[in-house]
Amino acid sequence: MANLNSTHIIGNVGGDAELKVVGGSDLATFSVAVTKKWKDRDGVKKELTTWFKVSVWGALAKVAAQYVKKGGLIHVDGSVTARAWIDEKSKLAMASLELRAEGFQLLGGRSGDGSYSSDEPQAPAGNEYTDISSGANMDEIPF
Repeated sequence: MANLNSTHIIGNVGGDAELKVVGGSDLATFSVAVTKKWKDRDGVKKELTTWFKVSVWGALAKVAAQYVKKGGLIHVDGSVTARAWIDEKSKLAMASLELRAEGFQLLGGRSGDGSYSSDEPQAPAGNEYTDISSGANMDEIPF
């Protein structure tokens, strides 16, 4: 039986993408907030935001560093990994969801009034995926 780890998210970028070099390969990282809104049985509005750490490797990392900006609406597809650890200072259990992107598409960005606009430059998207298997040790990634 085949296994599959494929995740698609659409959300708002939490901060400009940062470009680094890890193990000789380009790596861009940024966060994405995915918010679900609903009404409970009593009609009370509820909201839950899940944050994903996104990593983009190779040539696509340079594109992300140039175009992925805070507040922009983005679609990212890739494979998700859950990480858990004990914080050394606080001794609290910590966890994060990390998405290793295989591709992304910019869907628009925030305009001055807080609405979304698709007037910003668009990065290559669709089926233009880059091989992100760099052989870098994931323990070397500084986040």
